[in-house]
Amino acid sequence: MKSNILTIEHLNKFLIAESHDDISTSQLMELLCQIALALLIVFVMANVMFTAKAKADLDEAKGMIGLWQGKYLEISKTPAGKQYKLRHKALIELQKQKLINALEKIEVDESKKYGLLEFGEIKEDGNIKFVTKDILSGTKVVNTRFIEVCVLAKKRLPYKTNIRREWLSRILLMEGMQLSISTGEVSQRKDLESFMNEIITKENESWLFQEINSRIENLYVNCLSLQRNALAQLQSYFKENPEALKGISVYELVKKYTSISSEEQSRLIRQISEELYQYAKLVFDKQGVPLLNEV
Repeated sequence: MKSNILTIEHLNKFLIAESHDDISTSQLMELLCQIALALLIVFVMANVMFTAKAKADLDEAKGMIGLWQGKYLEISKTPAGKQYKLRHKALIELQKQKLINALEKIEVDESKKYGLLEFGEIKEDGNIKFVTKDILSGTKVVNTRFIEVCVLAKKRLPYKTNIRREWLSRILLMEGMQLSISTGEVSQRKDLESFMNEIITKENESWLFQEINSRIENLYVNCLSLQRNALAQLQSYFKENPEALKGISVYELVKKYTSISSEEQSRLIRQISEELYQYAKLVFDKQGVPLLNEV
């Protein structure tokens, strides 16, 4: 307090000083430092008081947790509480069904986009069996639709984070819903918020994220299977028509295979399969048919 009085006296003296009175630079700096120190003390004291009050409020709230938990359990056992829990559960299931419907629509759209329904037959167990006999004529890829879906898959499927974000945005818009909290997966633009009235419950939100990931992964695996089936068809053609391999190293291995012992054949067959596989991928690539890295 004494330093504050001195500062005010020094400041008044400085302000009312005659024009011919001089003040040194060191005295001016000392005066400004005292002013800054006084302000700092005020702010520190305010912060200490605010922190102490906030801590007291928090401690009081923590002390009430047990009380409110007991009240909740007591109320939940009453007839009205039980009815509320049943109603809440029914609403969660209804909301989940809406999300499932939206997911299935998107999944079908994406399957069509990547040619999975066009080149595949859905079996009784729900898996897809791919039919690729019309994709190739000899070593030439003659199905332009297959080329298109391979180009699209190579361009988009490796970026699963972008696909997840896109699916989530589409689901929220289709069903007029919004997430319970901002997750960074979808933008909360004000021009869209007015259409998103229903808030997804925590239970359904967690389930939705897992389901989106699972279905996107399933889509990716099916695209891999489609491309592998087409690649296997080309390899089968080379095995049936080895003369089509003339001029490449694997052709010499195939010729050698027929003239060696069975023991040597077992060692050579793995090398032939690997080189034939890589050559088939090269044939696709030269015809503008990019394949996914995992193929």
